[in-house]
Amino acid sequence: MVKLVAADFLVEIGTEELPPKALRQLMTAFADNLAEGLTSNRLNHNGVSGYASPRRLAALVSDLAFKQEDREHSKRVRPCRSRSMTLANQRRRGLRSPKNAASISARLTAWKTRRANG
Repeated sequence: MVKLVAADFLVEIGTEELPPKALRQLMTAFADNLAEGLTSNRLNHNGVSGYASPRRLAALVSDLAFKQEDREHSKRVRPCRSRSMTLANQRRRGLRSPKNAASISARLTAWKTRRANG
């Protein structure tokens, strides 16, 4: 099986009657803008040729790539911590200091008595 990487691409625009004096300028502008757009969107090609007639503008893109080139993008983000991990860390930190340990112990005792009394 043959894997295709690039192919020729023809763009043709049908128009109303164009002024003959402006054909060359319109053809060049169309081809240049098309080439610039393809390049800015990372689509490789081997050049763009412009064509014009009084009722048509066309551009032939030689060897246009079927897909964009890959690019690497890195972004630094803060690590995500789950709520349970945060609570576990708070409990662990609280048990380290005697003042906080007494407070946690008092709250735990109060909770147990409230639960027992209903």
